[in-house]
Amino acid sequence: MEYVIPGLAVVIVVMLAVLLANANGLHRSGLSMRQDIDRLRRQIPPGQGQLAVAVAAPAQPAPVKYTLPVARHPRAAEPAPSPVDPAARRREAVESLVTGYNENPQELKRRFDVREFTVANMQAMGREPGAKPVYRLVEPGQGEYWLISLGDEISYAVPRYKQTYNLGQFRSAGMDRVFTCRGSRVGERYRKVEVVKPAVFVEVGRDELEMVEPGILEFGQGEKEV
Repeated sequence: MEYVIPGLAVVIVVMLAVLLANANGLHRSGLSMRQDIDRLRRQIPPGQGQLAVAVAAPAQPAPVKYTLPVARHPRAAEPAPSPVDPAARRREAVESLVTGYNENPQELKRRFDVREFTVANMQAMGREPGAKPVYRLVEPGQGEYWLISLGDEISYAVPRYKQTYNLGQFRSAGMDRVFTCRGSRVGERYRKVEVVKPAVFVEVGRDELEMVEPGILEFGQGEKEV
């Protein structure tokens, strides 16, 4: 933008003339000075009798930069862990029980709450082969079976650990009703019996049990009884 100041050019010309006269030590009369001024004025091109003074336009403010906020999507919630299937948990516990018994029966007693039970009516069963066995909890060391609970109403039975086993002991204790015995032969004894599947029991009264499902035993290499 430009602003025009009238007559300022003439004033400046006069001042330049005075300074020029002083510098050259010239003392001219007023008439001579007027003549010089007129001469200088005639040298100014037409239309330039006014001095154009450039005035800087006020600086424009820098444009303000606006940054749009970045849309942040809420973090997806992690899926809740799927509930453990009670049946799968039970299968794992039973497998651990079976493995523990087959590898080290004595260690099993330190890992689980082990109780003992036996057949309470063996004599009646001897007189009446079709009699239903009565299973009852007894003091440690007096039973033929170990009963192991996994925390609910269902318990699992395995043979009480012994150094040797024979079919006479199994029959006298009703073991052949609690388990299906694979590989057993009359007249032999066995130092190794593996549990394929434990028998399943529930408690039906004070110290009394009822079998829900028989188990399976696998007999190893037998020895002739002496």
